[in-house]
Amino acid sequence: MKKRGQVTLFVIIGIVIVVVVALFLVARNTIFMPITSESLESEMDLIRDKMIECGYDENLNSPNELLKTIGKQGGYLETTEGSYRLYADSKVSYLCYDIPNKNGCSNRMLTIKEMEDQLNEAAAYFMNDCLESVKDTGGFKKYNVITTGTPKYEFAIRPDQVVLNVNWPVKLSGKSKDVSVSEDKFEINFDYPLGQLYDVSQDVINGWDAFAGEAVTGYFDTLTYMLAKKGEYKIYLKKPYPDKVYDIVKEGNEYSFQFAIEGEDRFA
Repeated sequence: MKKRGQVTLFVIIGIVIVVVVALFLVARNTIFMPITSESLESEMDLIRDKMIECGYDENLNSPNELLKTIGKQGGYLETTEGSYRLYADSKVSYLCYDIPNKNGCSNRMLTIKEMEDQLNEAAAYFMNDCLESVKDTGGFKKYNVITTGTPKYEFAIRPDQVVLNVNWPVKLSGKSKDVSVSEDKFEINFDYPLGQLYDVSQDVINGWDAFAGEAVTGYFDTLTYMLAKKGEYKIYLKKPYPDKVYDIVKEGNEYSFQFAIEGEDRFA
């Protein structure tokens, strides 16, 4: 029993020593080390990392998940009755509406800007809460975190990626020394070729070169198109009666953009 007591005492002493050393190292880096523009820039990098962490969060309302949703739902985050086809548990938006007794369809005229506007509005709800902790980053460290206003979000859908600019003035300022760093805009990049896939969807609807599209003839030659594009895109066509669902992906990228063409129920 005496030996066990001695072992326990040594263990406790060891734990205390580890804790004291850890606290010393933290204090040295936060309290005793002088604040410089370089050290503040390193802290600003942590805030940039926090932005990216929020952007890629697995929450359904995070920018990353919103981008996946807008791809699955044909360019729309919110769908209204009659504007979509329920397919494989997704509300796939019609991008071309049926014209009764005609082969073609009416282009819904979705634009890149419309998608960007939807994403800008939806991202704010989640990102504002996620970034709230940034204001407390300084804590007991030797600098202050000064933020101005609330963040504003601007999605830019480019051909081969989507960029989210977070416009939010953040300043880190030394508490006892006249040194500071600031950043007005933070950038989060997503490797999703949404812009290119959107362009392909419009080729399917409006036609491409000398080939007519769904809006004119109610048909699109996917095989000829894919061969002409040298396999850069894959177009999968499904036909859940009376509609059509196109699913488009770029070679080497898992991101998907799918949309529906409304058909006419001949048996109704």
